[in-house]
Amino acid sequence: MHNTIHIHAIPQGNFEGYYWYSNNPEPEIQRSGSIDVSIFKDLPFVIEANFFDKNQKISVSVRHFEGQYHIVRYDLAQIEDGIILDDVTYEGHKLEGQNYLMKEAWLPIADPLLAGMKTLQPAWAAFAGFIDPQSKS
Repeated sequence: MHNTIHIHAIPQGNFEGYYWYSNNPEPEIQRSGSIDVSIFKDLPFVIEANFFDKNQKISVSVRHFEGQYHIVRYDLAQIEDGIILDDVTYEGHKLEGQNYLMKEAWLPIADPLLAGMKTLQPAWAAFAGFIDPQSKS
């Protein structure tokens, strides 16, 4: 389940993740703790941010475009019926060499170009934390 939220509706928790200011060449890493909403200011502004609380299975994604913040909260403990999740690991760009996990959601949708047969179409993707370099995943 995912929904757009306001800055002041960002949940409390123990989040890991990153935020990237518009005037910095690389992002700031957060290893744990609550999300400090004071980072979301006018100038410099956060270009993008991703946070994940593994205990609550909540992901928060922030993008700044068209002059405002767009924040989406994903509850990965409550996935809608029919959604298929893939775990995909990515190399972190300027994230101190840290790889991270994304949960990519796919939804089977009838395709009129294929006689109504269902095809998997991307629905959304949520940040699911950093990958421990010691793990095999």
